[in-house]
Amino acid sequence: MNKKPIIVYWAPAAFSPEQESWNSLYQEPSSVSKDFYHLLQKGSSSLKCPAAKDFLHNVFSLDSTITNTFEFPDNLLKKAYQSNEPRFQLDVDSLVAILKVRENQINNYINLKYNMSWLFFAKEDLNMRYSAPYFPATNPIKDSVFAGGVFNIGKWFRPLNLEYYVPVTAKSFRVKEGEPLAFMEFETDRPIVFKRFIMNNKIAEMANESTLTSGFEMFKNLNQRYSFFSKTGMRDVILSEIEKNLV
Repeated sequence: MNKKPIIVYWAPAAFSPEQESWNSLYQEPSSVSKDFYHLLQKGSSSLKCPAAKDFLHNVFSLDSTITNTFEFPDNLLKKAYQSNEPRFQLDVDSLVAILKVRENQINNYINLKYNMSWLFFAKEDLNMRYSAPYFPATNPIKDSVFAGGVFNIGKWFRPLNLEYYVPVTAKSFRVKEGEPLAFMEFETDRPIVFKRFIMNNKIAEMANESTLTSGFEMFKNLNQRYSFFSKTGMRDVILSEIEKNLV
C-alpha cells in the first residue's frame, strides 16, 4: 500500500543571511539505502533478513561538497582546552571554520564544531535521529566522538550541528568531497520528501529563539520544550515563513 509522504523542509543554517552566503556548500540529503542496495550482489541474503532489511529505511546522509584537509598546529588543541574562554574560533587552515563551542565536557577532550549546520522542519510530528556516518564509517578527526542526538522536528526548531568531542592530541582534519558528514534517520515508515527553503534573518532568529529560550529557561527537557513550542503557536508561524521562501 502506498503511504502518504512526509514533507521535510530544510535549509543551511550556519551563516548570517545578510552578511554572507554559504548555500553552495550544501546539497539535499541523499538516501543511504539506495547506495547500500546498489552495492549488494543480486540475491544477497541481506535483502531477505527480516531483522536487517529495513535497517536503512529513511536513513539519509549529509555529504560534504568539498575536500577539506588540514593539520592542527602543535599544541593548539591543548591550549584551547586549557583556555578559560568557552567559545572561540581556532586559527587553522580550514575552508570551513572550526570553533570551540562550549566548556570542556570530557577530560582531555575539547568540544569542537565544524561550522556547517542544517535546519529541518516538518508539518507533522517526526523524530529525527542524527549520528556519525556508519556506511561507510567515516570520522574527519581520528578518535573523536560525534555528538549525536534525536528530537522531533515538528515540535522543535533548532539546527543540526556537526559537533565533536576531540582528543587534545588530535593531529589533523580530513574530509573528501562526497563523503558523509552525518547520518539522519527519520522514525517513520512513510517516505520522506525534502523541500528546500531560503534562509532569511527572520527564520534564523526564530531558530535561535527556539533553541535558547523555550520558555526563558535554557535547561528545559525535550517534553517541556515541545509543550512551550506548541502553546506559543510557533509551528504555524515558522511554517508560514518557510513556505514563503521555498525554492
